[in-house]
Amino acid sequence: TGYTFTGWNTATNGSGTPYVAGDYYSSDANLTLYAHWQPNTYTVTFDGNNHTSGATTSQNFTYGVPQNLNANGFQRTGYTFTGWNTAADGTGTSYAGGTSYTATGDITLYAQWEVDIAKLVDKITKLSGLETVVLEGEYTQAELSSIADAIKNNSNAQISLDCSNITVENNIFPNLFGGVQNLVSITFPDTITEIAGYGFKGSGVTGTVVIPASVTTIGQSAFMCSNVTDVEFASGSQLTTIGQNAFNECPSLSSIDIPATVTDIGGFAFYRCPSLISVTIRNTGTMTLGTQIFRESQALTTVYYYPTNIGQEMFYQCTGLQDFQVYSQTPPTIGSSAFSSSIKSAVTVTVPAGSQSAFSSASGWSGFSNIVER
Repeated sequence: TGYTFTGWNTATNGSGTPYVAGDYYSSDANLTLYAHWQPNTYTVTFDGNNHTSGATTSQNFTYGVPQNLNANGFQRTGYTFTGWNTAADGTGTSYAGGTSYTATGDITLYAQWEVDIAKLVDKITKLSGLETVVLEGEYTQAELSSIADAIKNNSNAQISLDCSNITVENNIFPNLFGGVQNLVSITFPDTITEIAGYGFKGSGVTGTVVIPASVTTIGQSAFMCSNVTDVEFASGSQLTTIGQNAFNECPSLSSIDIPATVTDIGGFAFYRCPSLISVTIRNTGTMTLGTQIFRESQALTTVYYYPTNIGQEMFYQCTGLQDFQVYSQTPPTIGSSAFSSSIKSAVTVTVPAGSQSAFSSASGWSGFSNIVER
């Protein structure tokens, strides 16, 4: 192992007569030929692993002969080099920079990096215009707080923050970015279980927010008064709770399709969302519903409703409501003032086939003028 056969020799140390393997040979006496071996040469290649500048020269090693690894020549803005690893994600064998190494084959060593908060904060403070900041690795709440402050204090930049490859304390994305107007986009890691209350209240986050499947709770006022236009729930969503005021008064939110896993929606969760047009709630059971969840969302025209209960003042003063699709065969119970009187006379309620009579005579439903079967 580690050597290449080079031929035969009449002496063990190679000082005798050499013979090439496969050559013709004749002799009139016994003869011992000794195999001779040459140690292999292997190459160690260095990979910067998302470096931003610099280079590290590949290095040749002779089998069995140790030598020190080359000094790291890579740089990565906002990070400190911590050593090498046989796996890019750090799960292989680690080697310190400059350490003695003995090669047993060709290998690639990947630079390992640790976030340098001071450098990263300095980088963020110097950004201008539309910029994306990508975070990787493990972050404490204090470290994320420093990043949030740096974004907030840089009025020259509008920043998209990509946190898809980080881990956070207790798997809770903390309340740090509320009121940060120049944070325009956030990408969450798919390991978090909660988006903390007030986390992005009044922030500049706009466009589509994707809620990872791992999230079970969106906290109170998490996105209140932000500029979110759409909320997407990742496939396999485990979400159970949308907190009170979670999306209250989001001026640009246009639609929401709430997964069937959600059992609890807090009061005022989507209160006064003036651009909200379509709502789907997919849980088919009895939900815990706070008061006035969609109240005064006056652009709301269409609702697809699967639960067996409707909360107090849930759609009160949703004056644009035209189409209310109910999927429960049994008429859902209706909380007090769930609909304004004017809505009951204007909206078309579509119910399952064979259930019109039950709806028309059910408590809370008899006041609707137009109940039809699908």
